[in-house]
Amino acid sequence: MISLSKKQKVLLPLILLTFVSCGGGNTSSLLSSSSSEDLPISSSDISSETQPLSYRLDITKTLKSRSKKSCPSLGKVKALVVPVHFANDTTTMNTDLIKGAFDTPSDSDYVPEWRDVKSFYKESSYNKLNFEFVFLDTYISEKPSTYYESKANFNGDSYNTNASRALYKEILNHFDSTYDYNDFDADKDGIIDCIYMIYDHPVDYTYKNMFWWAYTSWYVDDDKFDNVGLGNYIWCGLDFFTKDGLKNNTQTIIHETAHLFGVDDYYDYDTSKGATKGGLGGADLMDNDNGSPCGDHNAYTKSILGWTSPTVIDLNDNNKELIQELKSFQATGDTIILANEFNKEKEMYQEYFMLEYYTPTHLSERDKPFTIPGVRVLHVCSQLDSKGSIKFNNTSSQFKLISQINTKNGETYINSNTNRSDSTLFTIGESLEYVEYINETPLKYKFKVIDGDSSKCTIKITLK
Repeated sequence: MISLSKKQKVLLPLILLTFVSCGGGNTSSLLSSSSSEDLPISSSDISSETQPLSYRLDITKTLKSRSKKSCPSLGKVKALVVPVHFANDTTTMNTDLIKGAFDTPSDSDYVPEWRDVKSFYKESSYNKLNFEFVFLDTYISEKPSTYYESKANFNGDSYNTNASRALYKEILNHFDSTYDYNDFDADKDGIIDCIYMIYDHPVDYTYKNMFWWAYTSWYVDDDKFDNVGLGNYIWCGLDFFTKDGLKNNTQTIIHETAHLFGVDDYYDYDTSKGATKGGLGGADLMDNDNGSPCGDHNAYTKSILGWTSPTVIDLNDNNKELIQELKSFQATGDTIILANEFNKEKEMYQEYFMLEYYTPTHLSERDKPFTIPGVRVLHVCSQLDSKGSIKFNNTSSQFKLISQINTKNGETYINSNTNRSDSTLFTIGESLEYVEYINETPLKYKFKVIDGDSSKCTIKITLK
């Protein structure tokens, strides 16, 4: 991890508007100082007729509502977890390790170094998602591992999803008399929400046979059990849980779980372009930080999953300036959207810029994407095509789905060789002066960070 701290200056405490708590306080992480011209205007200076405009966006179009096969991202979700062993293998299944990774028992010898899946998603969703994991007995496959390996040669399927789908069906057949699969359809859409299949065959880190890897896919046929169809599933090797010499490494399974909801990867699959070309420089759970996920989900991901309600700024000629507080995104999910024209009906499925106040706390405390607090600016291109699918991704499309703005003039990780570092956050005294939409139209807003501490910051947003 590259960490470039900025030169520390004295932080002048500010008296903020009534909606901001007093005493910004000194911090060694938020640096530079605020001039008197950046002091927030008093609430008495703004009449009710000229109050700057903003509104909270209520998210109704989550990824689940747009993808029938996806797992719901809200409420209580009951999920199946099944260990998979191949009869011809000599490996040993460790079910205690699996249980520790998903929902750690109080007396477990396999407490994750980070979080288990249940506690991670409860905290990441701000208590809006609660997993209940049902651990099945170890399933022994009907055929030897070589049979499933060979299926990777068919239809150009590099991940061998044909084989994992066959195992999915085998498993449900095997346990059909034991479980009512309607119990695993939380939103009652006629689709089993999710199943995790954890195999103990050695993972192939050489990538020669991607069947022995970790991925998320979905069942494509119309088979039904207890009158419910088969939906998304995760296929993951037990080796990932001891990756990097850890007692219980949950990074991969937490990353894959986000795919259950329909969230895309944010790194570039074309490794020849370099790790920074995906758009977020490795600084995200759905990005790739030296081969591993890193930190929490970002403001865009949490919004499309219905975990946050962004504040949309809507200034006009009568109200050209707004002093706005941003609380720690990791702690509260507080988010701002800046856009020339934001269509409320389209919600998160359009182009805009998002501001979050990153702090190296909570789920970002262990593997810190950045080591200091600062405003993170995301450029999101989440438009839909005629089929209702998101047009862009971070690997093969003309424009990136999501990228981070790193400089006052709108540069990103994509159009520079800058690695992930603290210097790409906006800290006190720094401003975003210019940034463009993908059609090269300038954003009509600019902002400056005028105050902050370890839990919140204050920015001045100006209509140009």
